[in-house]
Amino acid sequence: MIRLPKFTLKIPQSLRLLSRLPQMQEDYNNLIQNITSNFKVKTQNPHSVYANKMVNLSEIHVYGFDYDYTLVRYTPALIKEIYNNSKQALVEQLNYPTGLYDIPFNIKFSTRGLHYDIVEGILMKIDGTHRIQLGTAYIGHRPVKDDDIIRIYGSTHIPISFMNDTYGNAPRHKRLVHFIDNFSSAEINLLTDVAEFFLSRNIPYDPVNLYTDVHDAVHEVHVKHQLHDAIINNVEKFIEKPSKITLLLERLKNAGKKTFLVTNSPFYFIDAGLKYLTGYPDWKDLFDLIIIDAGKPAFYTATRPFRLLEPNCKFKKWDTVSGFHPGNVYCQGNVTDLMKYSGWNGQEVIYIGDHMYSDLVDPVLKFGWRSGAIIPDLEREINRMNTKEYQMTLTTVLQLEQLIAKYTPLVNTTAEIQTVDFWEIELANEFKNLKENFNKQFGSLFRTIHGTSYFSRRLARFADLYTARVDNLLNYSLSERFYGRRISLPHEAALATIDYERII
Repeated sequence: MIRLPKFTLKIPQSLRLLSRLPQMQEDYNNLIQNITSNFKVKTQNPHSVYANKMVNLSEIHVYGFDYDYTLVRYTPALIKEIYNNSKQALVEQLNYPTGLYDIPFNIKFSTRGLHYDIVEGILMKIDGTHRIQLGTAYIGHRPVKDDDIIRIYGSTHIPISFMNDTYGNAPRHKRLVHFIDNFSSAEINLLTDVAEFFLSRNIPYDPVNLYTDVHDAVHEVHVKHQLHDAIINNVEKFIEKPSKITLLLERLKNAGKKTFLVTNSPFYFIDAGLKYLTGYPDWKDLFDLIIIDAGKPAFYTATRPFRLLEPNCKFKKWDTVSGFHPGNVYCQGNVTDLMKYSGWNGQEVIYIGDHMYSDLVDPVLKFGWRSGAIIPDLEREINRMNTKEYQMTLTTVLQLEQLIAKYTPLVNTTAEIQTVDFWEIELANEFKNLKENFNKQFGSLFRTIHGTSYFSRRLARFADLYTARVDNLLNYSLSERFYGRRISLPHEAALATIDYERII
């Protein structure tokens, strides 16, 4: 919402001919008038599919899917379940204080896409050029002062030697991990909650040890299948419904497209979920190929052979797999043999998943597959961007920036300089309002104050298409051409463009 006041200065008559202040005042007040008068909200469809690169679906003959957060969407109750089980592991297995049980889970504190400095114990947001967005760094629940960020890192820039590798991992010589997957909110919140518990009680702790313990506790919840068992025992609580994935998969099959599923999850887990979602007792008929326990991202780099599951899908057979046959379920394996046995290669294949590193990096970089990212957060962010409050704030920011850029090189009197300083303060306030539209501490998943987030940079690199739900593809024909939005580079003339609004 616009909070800028009318700007009025008393200027002596003798100075009016020499001062730029009258024109500055007029420009400023016109800015406010233009924003507040007859403002029209321009909306985006949260169920659209968005393109980073040109993709012609008529050239796609094979559709591959991940399972978690791709074919199936989970409710917020799942993140709380991971958080509570991991907290219990800290207390019961690692002797952490029982007082941790009194900390309520607050899913609104953080967002995914953040980085965590293992050594300093700082949770932060980083932009696409490895710079920390000041005002988005926390130890526990406590903001880290800008001066302390400069003292610790020397500037806002994070050296590449500190950063995670291409797959988002943080080897021992790296300091920062990137929390990018949809399950990461549980780990982020547990890290910050335990740190805040220690800080508020003056309990000394080593940030490295805290990270190791929390990370291991969360990992154990996944590895020991606590999470899988909880979900299949209460699918109504943890899996979102209704879902249109049955319609999507049937449509692809009826059009002669090939479909396959590659997931790291075990069969009993996806079997329960897909029976619930599709209503098919034998949902396997919806796929030409099913691969479970794939072990991505190693699936794309290792040479582990495929194993065939017995018809009841409970045990692995011991004979050699040298090809795929309809109706079978395979486990483990590697992408090289997948392409060899299936004959599916290159840009005729699109693989759709939710995890930038485990699902999309290698198919894009090594095998030339097309890629699609499922980002559930997108729906909420677009709905927020469609509000009048957000759009008026953004418009204010853009026009204030132009005003400041126009007059900064021209001002020379104290009054003129103070006027630009006033605008800078208002601009900072509006930037804060923009950030808090999405998340009070960290803002949007996709943007920082002056540019795109590190998450957005990876998204643009590794995802040809992205959307909030996989069944949003039903809104398009199978011959749809998606074009990435052409944005003028700084050195290019800003030519007029046609604004094509797709109404679905």
